[in-house]
Amino acid sequence: MTRMTNDVDVQAELPKIPLRLDKVGVYGMFRQLKILHGKEVSVISVKIDAFIDMPPSMRGIHMSRSADAIEEIVERATFKPYTSVEEFCLEATNLLLRYHEYASVAEVRIRGITVIPYRSKITQGSMMRPIRIWSRVLNTRKGDPKVLTGISTYGLLVCPCGQLQVKKFVKNLLKKRIDEIGLSEETLEKILNIIPIASHNQRAKVSVEIDRRYNGKNIDWRDLLRIIDESVSSQIEDVLKRNDEEVIIRLGHLNPMFVEDCARSVLLHIIKEFDWLPEDSRIRVIVRSYESIHNFDVVAKRTSKVGELRREVKNLENIDH
Repeated sequence: MTRMTNDVDVQAELPKIPLRLDKVGVYGMFRQLKILHGKEVSVISVKIDAFIDMPPSMRGIHMSRSADAIEEIVERATFKPYTSVEEFCLEATNLLLRYHEYASVAEVRIRGITVIPYRSKITQGSMMRPIRIWSRVLNTRKGDPKVLTGISTYGLLVCPCGQLQVKKFVKNLLKKRIDEIGLSEETLEKILNIIPIASHNQRAKVSVEIDRRYNGKNIDWRDLLRIIDESVSSQIEDVLKRNDEEVIIRLGHLNPMFVEDCARSVLLHIIKEFDWLPEDSRIRVIVRSYESIHNFDVVAKRTSKVGELRREVKNLENIDH
């Protein structure tokens, strides 16, 4: 990086009010990143923030150095894509600390949308799925960076309570005509347990965030996407033929879930699948159901340390045994 030199370095002057600042930097640089997943390359349109701390002895930051650091890392990713957004952010913080010799802390955040190609389990066809991702790396000259990985996407939730009420209604209705239909109560009960029963259903947004000390391992957002898909009543798709709609409706109503069920399922999957996470890592899960029969939405959330969740899960396993 070539830097221009001036006779007077205004930024290096002693400020009139010599107080330390936690964050100074650039906010909202729009760029495209390439991330390599095995043989697949994901292109992400992102906003990038880059901050350093400011000592009380300096009046201002050399702002161009922060912009230069981001441009350099983005250019590197063009020729050799990073394997994760965390790796990109980590490299950017290292460069910020190198360019700003007076800083002791560097932070880089990115947030954006990527489109993942995949084969639909519903339609068996090739699809494109947009997901929102975000990441943050907080690094110091002493090392031991802290990394945050986040993702949000949508799924279908079917209300178990509404379904139970409809099932009761249908059962009572058929009981009144049981002689006419020619079915025993036992057979009637079996049928009601097999066929999908109506309920109100709605699109739900599931957000997952994992904040941890970096130990060289990255979290693939496709793993988090799979966990979310396994924790909702059914996946949703952009393009559906009539038969495909039937599959989603049928599968969703055979797997009714509250927002609470969904949130707990995501938490359990994360604890079981990411057993390498340090005990002091923080997990945050938020499920928001855009209710179809109410004038409000329903939300379930949990923020917890990994160690605390592991102990809860272990207690559950002991109870099951």
